[in-house]
Amino acid sequence: MVPAEQRQPKLLDDSHKGLGYGSFQLLDILGQGTFGKVFKVRRKDMPHGEEFAMKVLKKAFLVKNNHLRYAITECNILKLSNHPYVIKLHFSFQTPENLYMILDYCPGGDLAFHLNKRQIFDENEARFYIAEVILAMEYIHSLNIIYRDLKPENILIDLEGHVKLADFGLAKEGVNDKGQAKSFCGSPAYLAPEMLQSKGVGKAGDIYQIGAVLYELLVGFPPHYTENIKKLYENIKNAKLQIPSYISKDAKDLLLSLLNKNPKSRLGVQDKGEIKRHPFFKGLDWNKLYNRQIAPPVHLKMDEEEDNEEIQYLKQLEKAKFRDNDYQKDNQTLNRVKQFSFIRGSNDE
Repeated sequence: MVPAEQRQPKLLDDSHKGLGYGSFQLLDILGQGTFGKVFKVRRKDMPHGEEFAMKVLKKAFLVKNNHLRYAITECNILKLSNHPYVIKLHFSFQTPENLYMILDYCPGGDLAFHLNKRQIFDENEARFYIAEVILAMEYIHSLNIIYRDLKPENILIDLEGHVKLADFGLAKEGVNDKGQAKSFCGSPAYLAPEMLQSKGVGKAGDIYQIGAVLYELLVGFPPHYTENIKKLYENIKNAKLQIPSYISKDAKDLLLSLLNKNPKSRLGVQDKGEIKRHPFFKGLDWNKLYNRQIAPPVHLKMDEEEDNEEIQYLKQLEKAKFRDNDYQKDNQTLNRVKQFSFIRGSNDE
């Protein structure tokens, strides 16, 4: 098998196979945000085939709120990426009204759902999930991309119980090991100290967020957490990290090393292999993990009856019925976003 880092997907225009909005059957609604919705779908020409997640983004809202660039960034990054623990973009296309991305369907929900349900993970469980996230982030960094928004909500669980890193809207391309981005972005509880100090954020910021997610898996809430945003930011910048006594010596050392307030001193910044060599991961076969040969320590699933109230309401409201009001086969050149369309080649599995 050729390593994912050495494989590049084929880029084809969607007109090559006539693939578009009308090619998919809507099965269910998975979620809704400010700029669009996510549906579970299946190709109409494969009625018993693979299920996908169809992300639908409204162009008008994206343009009005200056978020079109984030959608294009996400699509561009997912076109290039091909890794077992990064969400896969299978197709993308557009109509005058919407942008569409056809992605892996992850029936296990996200880690935030399971954290809310379980409260905490034991160290063996947390080790497994954060190790898969580390492999995904290592790959993303190898493409000179920084992610900038790692949190449990963006870590999905696939059918076999493995992680899929998703939602690359805030990611930044073209950032090498010494490079930095200046924009202030991300989710408050997971922001690195240097982000709050307006010093610019590079790959070290993603390493901090790996530490923040690991802390939350083990403790039940993010490091330094308080509902008062001003106090939260002050804690992230200046407060000593509080680690419960039940956390093992190795886990504590790893957390302190990842959450170091000095980005230059953070574990893995100077030596990319440092994190994987840390004693917390002793005995873990990283090659087997990359090849998905290690079974998840717990079966994380999200049964339909466990959907949150908002999703249940949406399902009743939508009943998986959605129509792009501007969709016509003869008007697909209107309001086009350049180079958005994509079909992944069959040899990119």
